Amino acid sequence: MPGIKKIFSLEITPEQFLMNCSPVELMEISTLIQGDFFTKRMEAQVCISCGCTDWDCSQCVEKTGEPCHWAEQDLCSACAALTVEVKTLEYVAGS
Repeated sequence: MPGIKKIFSLEITPEQFLMNCSPVELMEISTLIQGDFFTKRMEAQVCISCGCTDWDCSQCVEKTGEPCHWAEQDLCSACAALTVEVKTLEYVAGS
């Protein structure tokens, strides 16, 4: 028998979410955020060009078909490759 699926979209701000948490849930969230895993996520590198991080490079995967890596402290490999291509085109056009 075929099933019927309906997808709902709900937008909620972090403040709205937290306002609806119980005091115990807020303490659990606080404990999680102060742990190593989330502390490292908050301090993750960010690409100055596209904004990707160690935790999310989905837009680089869409552009290049593969995950990026850090070419420089604040520049991912996908954006570094684009920078090299642009500089090469500028050099060729200027000669």
